This record gives sequence, C-alpha cells and structure tokens, in this order.
Amino acid sequence: MTQQPLPESKANILLEQIFNHLKFNREVDGFSKLRFLKEVDDISDLEPKLVIKGMLFHALGEFDEGESYFNRASNMFGPTPFVVINHIGALTSLGCYRLIKDYYVKYRQSTSTTVLVEALEDACKYSQLDVIILILNALEPMEVGLEEFKAQLEDAKYKRELLSNVYENYGLDQSTVDQHVDAALKVLEERKVKYKSCGMNLYDSEGIDIYFQIEASTQELLELNEELVDVVIEDDIMHSCVTTRFRPYS
Repeated sequence: MTQQPLPESKANILLEQIFNHLKFNREVDGFSKLRFLKEVDDISDLEPKLVIKGMLFHALGEFDEGESYFNRASNMFGPTPFVVINHIGALTSLGCYRLIKDYYVKYRQSTSTTVLVEALEDACKYSQLDVIILILNALEPMEVGLEEFKAQLEDAKYKRELLSNVYENYGLDQSTVDQHVDAALKVLEERKVKYKSCGMNLYDSEGIDIYFQIEASTQELLELNEELVDVVIEDDIMHSCVTTRFRPYS
C-alpha cells in the first residue's frame, strides 16, 4: 500500500515526505512538525488538507487526532480514492490490521472502481469469500471497461471459485475463517510486528492453512506461534480444518 498522489506538486511532495516518516517509522522532530503544519495549512483544497493533516498526526504518534482528520475527510467528500488509499496506507504503516478490515466495511460502499478493487484485494488476502462475492457482483457488469484491473479481477474470480469449493468441502463458514485471521492479526498488533505477506495452503486431509510471513528470528517465530495458539484456545475457536501460523519471510 502506497500513498495516493495529488496533481499539485507541492502538496504531493509534502504527502510523500510525511508518508515516508510513517512507512519507515522515522521520528518527526520539532522543527519538521512546525514546517509540516504550516505547509499543510497553506494548502487551499480542503480534501488534501484534511488527509495530509491526518497522516501527519499519525506520523506524530497522535493516533486519535489523525483518525479524526481522516474521518472528517471521508464524511465530507465520501470514500474517494485519495481519502481511502492514503488512510489505509497510514493504518498499514502503523500495523492496524483489524481496524483496516473494519474501515473497508464502510469504504467498499464507494462508487469508485479504484476503491472497490482495493477492498477486493484486501478481501482476497484474508479469504473473505462473502466480501469477494459482494464486490465482484458490483464490478463484473462493468468488467469490459476495467482492463487496468484485469489481474486483480482474475485473481478474485479464482479465489471465489476456490474458496467456495473449500468452504463447502470442509463444512466451513466465513465467521470461522475470520476468527482465525483476526486471532493472528491480534497477536501481530499486540507485539507490534508487521507481516510482509499472507496466504493460504490447502491440504486434502487437514483443510486450510492460513499463514502470515514475517521477518523474524526462529525464536521470535516460535514465541509468536505460541501466543497465537494461546489466543485460539482462549477465544475457543479451535477447528479441525483450519490452522493459522506465522512463518519466515524469504
């Protein structure tokens, strides 16, 4: 996830500078904070002003303040690509994975194809069959004019067919898979660990294996997986046909 650029070069440079502080976890010093705030206030267009200010406060570690600006932008201008992609990009950099899933419930009501495809990719990532079906139903009638998103749509169609068969064969419902995904995301958030990629394997005799790849030592992976097992047991979501685990990123 990257930031969504602006046509205004000055605002675009400012957006990129602030986003890089978030993405690479760089501290914003006092001088830079004052400079950023002044330059944001100089932006005449209200939508980018609110979004960039939201990203700035996230970079400053003032989470609630940052969210308030993104929410104002969304309420005033709707879930536009500029609002959504920058908001999700900021939350991804902060590792707020479950909150991103919550926001996509709202953002996938957008009429923007770009936003819908972003939401579709997120649903594919977490094996959310019900959401994949919902978004494809909205996009497929327009598919002829969506050549730039052909790869994403083909991947989603494949996932729709695959997951439909898997869920039926193993007697799974969406809530079971969602609970296991959320358990893994909870562990990552509490440990402040970010994953590089995630996916799913199928095993004829065992069911589905949901994995998250992270950069970590063998010991760290062991501890994370132990914590995940504890959460699964504590939340009473153990299932014979669903496993979730962390594995090394390579």
